[in-house]
Order: sequence, then C-alpha cells, then structure tokens
Amino acid sequence: MSAALLVLILGAGVFGSTAPAGSAGESTPDTGRMLATIRHFSEDEAGQPISRFAYRIEMNALEDDLRARMAEAIGERGTAMLWPFPSRQPPGLWDPTSAICGGLDPASPVHSHPTPWAAGGDIPFRSTFQNVIGRIPGTNPGQGKYVICSHFDAIGARTPDWRGWIDPAPGADDNLSGTAAVLELARILSAEPPLPFDLEFVCFDGEELGLWGSDTLAHADRAAGAPILGVFNMDMIGYNPRSDSLVVMTNRSSWYLGDYVRETEALTPQPELTFRLAIDNLLNSDHGPYWSVGYPGLMLIESLQIVRHNPQYHQIIDRPATISRNGQMMGKAANIYLKTLRRLAAASTAAPELRVSETDLIVSVNGAIESRIATPGDDITIEAGIFNTGGDTEGAPISVSFFLIDNAGARHLLESRVVTTPIRTGGHLRVPFSREATAADIGAMTIEMEVDDGSRISTARRAIPVRGTMSRVVSHYMAPNPVRTIEQAAITYELSLDATVRITLFDMHGAELGKQYYRYEVGTRATNTATGTGQNRVELRELLAGQSPAPGIYLYRIEVFPDGEVEGNAVLGKFAILH
Repeated sequence: MSAALLVLILGAGVFGSTAPAGSAGESTPDTGRMLATIRHFSEDEAGQPISRFAYRIEMNALEDDLRARMAEAIGERGTAMLWPFPSRQPPGLWDPTSAICGGLDPASPVHSHPTPWAAGGDIPFRSTFQNVIGRIPGTNPGQGKYVICSHFDAIGARTPDWRGWIDPAPGADDNLSGTAAVLELARILSAEPPLPFDLEFVCFDGEELGLWGSDTLAHADRAAGAPILGVFNMDMIGYNPRSDSLVVMTNRSSWYLGDYVRETEALTPQPELTFRLAIDNLLNSDHGPYWSVGYPGLMLIESLQIVRHNPQYHQIIDRPATISRNGQMMGKAANIYLKTLRRLAAASTAAPELRVSETDLIVSVNGAIESRIATPGDDITIEAGIFNTGGDTEGAPISVSFFLIDNAGARHLLESRVVTTPIRTGGHLRVPFSREATAADIGAMTIEMEVDDGSRISTARRAIPVRGTMSRVVSHYMAPNPVRTIEQAAITYELSLDATVRITLFDMHGAELGKQYYRYEVGTRATNTATGTGQNRVELRELLAGQSPAPGIYLYRIEVFPDGEVEGNAVLGKFAILH
C-alpha cells in the first residue's frame, strides 16, 4: 500500500478532523479528509513537492485521478467527467507577467533564462486541457443549477528562476484548498436527500494561464442558455496564521447573493470565524468569466490582498504544511456554502419569499452603470432585482410598481406592471425602469420599488444624486493604488461632454514621463479601452511607453478639450508605485 493511499484512508484519524459546527444530525466538512486530498495532489510518496502547472504532461494523470475521486464522492447519484478544451497558445508564447493571475514584474528572475519550450526543445507539453466536472441532478428539472468550483492547476512563477517545465508547483493553498472543499461538498451533498436544483462541481484547468478553463465553460454555458442560479467559487481558503478569517467577494450585480450567504452564516455563526462581505470587481479567479457573461457569482478567499497576505503565493513553498490550523478555516469555508445550499433547499417547500433591497437597485445614467451623478435631461435606468428565497412562484402574477418619493415623503406612482415570469427557488429577476431626470429632481431623485405577490409586499428605495451643473470631469482614479504591477494598473475617467482628452504623467519634480490623446463621446464606447459605456480605462503601461519608474509618488493630469474649443480644463490625480 502506498504512503499516499495510507494517508487518504486514515484521513481524519491522522490529521484530527476539526469539522465545523452544523445543525444536529447534519454532516459537516471533514478537514482531515480535505488535508489528505491536499497532500495527495501536492506531494509524491516521498513527501517531495510535485507540479500541477497546466502545461505539464503529467497533469493528464492527475486529472484522471481527480475525476475518479469526484466519481467516488458523488457515487451513483450523479456523473463525473473530464471536459477537454484546447490550449489558447503554445507554452513558448505564454508570459507569466501577463497572465491574469501571474502578476510579476517584467524584471523578475523568471525571465533570466530561455524557455526550452520556446526554443523548440523536446520537452513534452499539453495542447489540450481538462476541466473535471461532477454533476448531481436536482428533483425539479429546469429549476437551474449552482456551480461549486475551484481551480486545480498551480504555478510557482513568483519563485526566483522558477522553470515551469522542470520545477514543482505544489499549490497547496492555491488552490488545492478550494479543490478539497469542492470534493468534500460533493461527497456530503450526494449523501443527502436531493436538492430542488442541480449541482455542478467543477475543478478548472488553466486558471493560472488566464482563466482558460472557466472562461471556456462559462461561454459554453451562456451559449447553451444554461440556467445558472449562482457560481460559488473558492480560491485560497486555507492560510491565515493569525485567525480564521474569510471574505466572500461579489460585484454589484451579485450583491444580493453575497448578502444571502453572509446572512446565512450569521444565523448559525461558526466559532472563532471572522467573515465579511466585500464588494469588488476583482476578476482574477474563476468567478470572473461567469460575471462577464451575465451570471451571478461569488468568491470565497482568505484575503483580497493576497500577495501581501500569503508569502507562499505562486511559489514552490506553497506546501501542505502551510495550511493553517489543520485545515480548520478551510472546513469553515466549505461549510458556509453548504449551509447556504441547505437553507435554499429547505425554503423550496415554503411559499415564495421575494426580496428587494437598495443594493439590488442598479442605476445607470446615460448607459454608464453606477459611475456618475445625473443632471437634468439625463436618462436614468434602474435595473431592479427580485430575489426569491422561498418556493417557486410558478408563474403567479407579481405586481411591480415604481414610485417617486417627494421631499415630503409622499409617493407618486410612476409605473406599474404585472410580471408572470416564474422565479424559482434561488432565482433572480431584473425588472428595468427608466425615467428622465428633471430640474425638479436636483438634489436627489428617490425611487421606490414595490413588489406584491398577493400575500406579501416588499419595498426598496434608491436615492440618485442629481446636480444642477456638472464638472467636465465627473470622476477619475488610478486603480489599484498603490501600483505594485505596472501591467495591472489603469486610469479610469468619465466626462460629462464630448471631448478630446490628453493624459500626461509626471514625477514629483514635474518631469514628464508620458502623454497620450484620446477621443471621448458621452454614452458611447470611446476609441481607447472601455470598462463600460461612457467610462474609459487607460492602461498605465500605455502611458509609460515601456518605462519602469522607480518606486515613489507620481501625478497624472487629465485635460479636457470640448468640441469647438481651443482651451481645456484639467484635473490632477496622485498615485504611488511600489515594487
């Protein structure tokens, strides 16, 4: 019997399972088994680190092994499969400084030697990658599915002189911690009564190359019209030397789902766990592609400042021994999603419970989402969300009304309609409403949404700032700030009128470092990189034109030249560069 197999069989007995607390009689994640999974896929029988770098040919055997473990976890209730997809480029052209999760300085030692793959050497590499997928059908066909996911591949590119074709990439925390949690949730949920919705457990390949596996699958799901109720991603949930602390990260359009997860944890809080909800548009994990095609999603992670938080990140020292407190935090992370799915399933037998909230009323002004203050004459659109945390509405009529709230607090009906679209358990429906801002709205235009399903009325309000006049530069910022990697930083700005824009960079002594001109048109995508209609993003590396400034404080100036005018006005911004 191999040492790895012995560890797997002994599992909790060897490591001492510290399963998170759950309701009486309910299974909870077994941290001993999860740690055994991490050791099995990150170290060989002699205890030496192995590699799961996606290009490595041995990844095929590791993914075969993972698929077998997924099948064992699911049992006869579902199916487990390999989902192949092609490489997007040969390894000789892959640059770890540009990989979405690499985040390296171009001067890193990783570039100090040639790559045999690039030189046409005889080292084998994969040109086809494989996601590992397990599926458990629910009791209600067409209900929709939840995707519980992580990534399985790893990288060691922050290790000086790391050679991906030779050196290990054990990736214990990044991201075997998430993979172990996915397998554990599959094992627990397959042994319980079927849920009303389908479950899909996915371990993605090629995440460290730029989210290849999740991007390919998310677009395939969108093309097929897959009814995804939510994506529950876990990426790095095992390391925190100080305390058990986790973040569930979401964006504005998925906030309702993140808030439900936070609320679920608060109902039966796990001991000695700090847990918070963060709103951010970080796209550098496998939830990102699902956001990009319009699906709601969340990411559980140990810290949003991962490079600063975890010294093992993307290095060959990311070993099982660095997992904190025998995997206790990792088990708590899995339990958060487990409790959420159970709560939704329990609610499916009750009456519909339709939720609306201020945070689920998403505002756009002239097509720019959540990015500018309105002025009279602007088109205001509210995408109002309705989240069903109860049983299926089954197409029963739902009355949705929008009111204007005046300064005295009185309601004035603006529009009312009846919605008959079924909203299933865990389902979410957006109802759009539009209105033009007027001079009477200066100060704030407050809109109230009312939802009446015949047995219960829910309301939510959103106050939308309205200015009498507007600066030519509505907003501007550098993100991230401070800048640690030039390739990941950008200046984002928005204007109130059509104009030519000149952006100039300076050091603190006034020396000019770079200058570029752009065209800006309100309500349309400009010629430079756009993050959204009417909002523009200029990459810092584009302005620096190949320069690599020393660490320090820098300035940028945005000058606006409206059509037909020779003189412009300008705003200044400040940012820091750190290495």
